[in-house]
Amino acid sequence: MPREAYIGRVGGLVVALGVGVAIVTGWSSGLAWADEPGGASGSSTSSAGSERPQAPGATSGEADSSGTTTATSPSTTGTTGTKTKDGAVRSAPPRVVVGTGGRTENDPAPTTTTAQPNETAAPSPTGTGKSPVSKLTTKKKTHPAAARPTKTRAPVPASTVADARHDATMPAAATHTEPTDTVDTNLVADSRQPSAAVSLRMASIQSSPAEPPTLAAPSPPLPTVVGVVSRLVSDAVNAILSPFTASSTPGAPADAPSMWALLAFARREFERAFTSPSLTESPVDAQTTSETRTLILSAFPAETDAILARTTLDPNPTVVVDGHHFYLGTLGGKKVIVGMTGIGMVNATRTTEAALDYFTPESGISIDAVVFSGVAGGSGRTEIGSVAVPARWTSDGGETWHAVDPDMLAAANTLDVDLLSTDSIGDPACSCGLLAGPRIDLEREPQLFVGGDGASDDNNNGTAFPAIPLGGAIFGPQPCAAPDRSLLFTGNFLQAVGPFLAFGLLSNITGLFTDMPPAVDAVDMETAAAQQVADAHGIPFLGIRGMSDGPGDPLNLPGYPFTFFVYKQIAADNSAIVTEVFLSSWDGA
Repeated sequence: MPREAYIGRVGGLVVALGVGVAIVTGWSSGLAWADEPGGASGSSTSSAGSERPQAPGATSGEADSSGTTTATSPSTTGTTGTKTKDGAVRSAPPRVVVGTGGRTENDPAPTTTTAQPNETAAPSPTGTGKSPVSKLTTKKKTHPAAARPTKTRAPVPASTVADARHDATMPAAATHTEPTDTVDTNLVADSRQPSAAVSLRMASIQSSPAEPPTLAAPSPPLPTVVGVVSRLVSDAVNAILSPFTASSTPGAPADAPSMWALLAFARREFERAFTSPSLTESPVDAQTTSETRTLILSAFPAETDAILARTTLDPNPTVVVDGHHFYLGTLGGKKVIVGMTGIGMVNATRTTEAALDYFTPESGISIDAVVFSGVAGGSGRTEIGSVAVPARWTSDGGETWHAVDPDMLAAANTLDVDLLSTDSIGDPACSCGLLAGPRIDLEREPQLFVGGDGASDDNNNGTAFPAIPLGGAIFGPQPCAAPDRSLLFTGNFLQAVGPFLAFGLLSNITGLFTDMPPAVDAVDMETAAAQQVADAHGIPFLGIRGMSDGPGDPLNLPGYPFTFFVYKQIAADNSAIVTEVFLSSWDGA
């Protein structure tokens, strides 16, 4: 089918739909038409020079500028009409305005007058409902003899809508008042259209309920610097505090993967720092499943890392007791509990007491012996790198002595070990070994000495030495190889720093220059304190110490503490080697 046929059918369908919509939606109430006999045109010509009779009392301004306007009274029935100049009758339904004006090419342009608000029209003398016709003129006239009745104009409701379909000219404002039985209703139009714009006009006045005004939704406020900063601070606080308020209820996901990573990191760090994982996944019956383990203690991270490097940890290795972290595993074929006490006599006492009070048959794990492994200062026969296993220890400068467990000492006396003569300066477990530093060489074979004496003391004036967060392999609060290591863990820093600064710092500094260590095989700051707690609980005890300072310095350093920082790692590793070999040869308590 040709394209034109399609266009024609579509156009016809559009016209039909438009007509149907107009009829259904009520546009017929505003429809105007003219019944012309014999096919007469819809508008009749008028001459500007013709005179039309004017009713008494009517003014020329009451006539419409485009022609004669006729209004019907509601009291009349049927269709009313107006006879035009050529005799044709133009009719319309009741309450419909019919315009009979029109201009042809031969007619001169009519002039218009403006209707005044107070002007009224006299009733039609014939009583047919026709309005008198005014003569078109440019001058406003007033009949002096005619009575001028006043017609009250009702205010136009805001809901009145004038729907006028006309040509592209300025719409005329119209007012409407209800007529009475004796006075016809006139529709007065204030027309300011150009004289050339004369056409058939159809208008309908409809009343509808007033619709409430629609308020526009307020636009969201623009973000401000304060709002952005507040949001960032709020997100940071939520990320830090979320582990404390975490629940099983699922929440909304984070806005970006970076936020998820931040939340996961913060939660992991806080859980490692402040929570204690269970020993087993199910409750343990202390009477039937209790096991015995050996408690292995060390003072600072480098010493504990040397033990953990040779220990096979359990699947759930971490146990936290009163802020002290212990790790379960196997060393030298024996079940062990590895713990770090911290530097000093007070820290060693508190950590040993916490372990012995908690690990009892009721907890499912009991301690059968205590071994303290670490570094010490030597004298006499114990050179740097050597290992001493003293038979007794003192904590008061030799006034009193406490012997170690004889069976454990006898087992140590049978050991044959190969100790390290070369090692790194730093702890390879810290910073992924990047800060391990160069290697040192003792240029000799270190020896193991079993028996003799050991002494423990510190210059902290009875206060706990505070661990320093991020303090590394010596002053840090956790071993670098700890399975639950957290950068946020502070150890005893918050509790101990105040008393130490007030009462222990000055004595600690002066002790470095005035204290003369006793002439014993090993001098440290923790072993005797831990031994006294073990003796009080009736637990066998043994101390194993590698020499980090003393005679035999191949580098000829000024002495302590310089030798301590250089040789602490080889001393800790050699002590851990002896501890592992001891556990593998000892039958247990």
